[in-house]
Amino acid sequence: MTITKTICYAVYVAICATALVFEFGFPSGHAYFYALNYYTVLSNIACLVFFSVLLCRRAMPRAEGAVVFCIAITGIIYATMLAPAAMSDGSFFSFRNMALHYIAPADVADLLP
Repeated sequence: MTITKTICYAVYVAICATALVFEFGFPSGHAYFYALNYYTVLSNIACLVFFSVLLCRRAMPRAEGAVVFCIAITGIIYATMLAPAAMSDGSFFSFRNMALHYIAPADVADLLP
């Protein structure tokens, strides 16, 4: 693995971890574990785990396909069905929303070979 890919994976892990920390409400001093009910959160956790492991080991083709599929579903469903509702309630441009629904799917599509 090249140094550039390693840095990209590390940046992705940092962004995804930060977004999930905000999703679970840790900065406010509370832990909202009900967020585990959402497919978006579960697919982003899968990506976070996959890229964390990828930083330490070699590629895993089967897991790679599963992660790409999960996060692609997240991006497609959000962009086509849920984004209009988020625009109307004002949460569309939050860091947490952009990181979980747009940055994560774009990064996975861009970073994987």
